[in-house]
Amino acid sequence: MGDLVRNSKITINSDGRVLIAASGAEMKDLLSIVAEFYLSRNLTQGRKLSMPVPYDNNHLICLETAKEEVDKIMVTDAPLLFPPGQLALAALRHANEVHRVLDYERYLENMLIRQNSIHSSTELIQHLNAIDSSVRTYKFPSEKDMKHINRELRSCWGLSSHDDSKKRDKKSKHKSKRSAG
Repeated sequence: MGDLVRNSKITINSDGRVLIAASGAEMKDLLSIVAEFYLSRNLTQGRKLSMPVPYDNNHLICLETAKEEVDKIMVTDAPLLFPPGQLALAALRHANEVHRVLDYERYLENMLIRQNSIHSSTELIQHLNAIDSSVRTYKFPSEKDMKHINRELRSCWGLSSHDDSKKRDKKSKHKSKRSAG
């Protein structure tokens, strides 16, 4: 996460929104930080504690589910269309739908109030729904499609001609051994 700050991948807009240009691994880090902040804040809310409260199993499982959801999100078009913070919120929302660890609606409302956002929770929920939709409708390529894509990539990288010449060398060596024997 420190690299995000050091490499100026964080931009703060005049409306207060924070934009982060991040990779999949950095998104997972961001999601972990957001989840840890929120979970630790909720666990201690209304109580005076001298020591941090450890997460229970449900919180940890929810966090792992959210990280898996980030992996699914990263292979769709969503990272090109939505800021990383919204991607992380969508992953956290999906994980919470599965595990029911927190009151997500209240969390979004409180977050928007704290940030004095000019955007409504309805707008944010529409964006999160669009991210969820892109994950649900994404079709992973078949094995046949993957082989075709791999061949195309190899030709773009110039590897196919090199591989073909190796095959020809092997065939010619194999033929010369047959004719000699």
